Amino acid sequence: IRSVVTLVFLMFMIFQATRHMSLLIVQTFITTYMHDQIGLTIAEASFVYGFSSLIGVVAAPIGGYLSDRFGDRRWLMAAVGFSAASLMLSAFSPTTFVFSFLYCLSGFFNASTMGAGTSIIARLTPSSRRGLGYALYFLPASISGVAAPIIGAYAADAFGLWSIIPLSATITTLSLIMLK
Repeated sequence: IRSVVTLVFLMFMIFQATRHMSLLIVQTFITTYMHDQIGLTIAEASFVYGFSSLIGVVAAPIGGYLSDRFGDRRWLMAAVGFSAASLMLSAFSPTTFVFSFLYCLSGFFNASTMGAGTSIIARLTPSSRRGLGYALYFLPASISGVAAPIIGAYAADAFGLWSIIPLSATITTLSLIMLK
């Protein structure tokens, strides 16, 4: 285990946990936000949410290509930064269409990080321990998945449902600083 769990590996896992926490805060409440605050029907809100996930089918290979072209860490930082910016801008959108576009754009950039993240894990783990490295790579999302809805619910209750978006963008930016 010591050959896998190094200081750099742990720092990357903390980045991943923080980033996934921000994603799960939004994902937990975004359809409710779109329905209650923006005025989309439940079906429309579900469509936007689903389309944002579906866009990952295109985003993941594009992100892999860009990761190869610009470097894993560099692309990961750019994609996470663009995702946070798109999400924050969506909170101030003047129209439903602009909100939906920016929310989906944020989803695109999130999905485009897959290749860079897994490449970094491959580099950080010895080839004989790669299975353990990948298993640990998915652990932060599960762990932060416990706390994210609670944090999001507290923020929504205390500051209104709208607050989940800037909170998530802020936590994403914090994760970006950790990655740097």
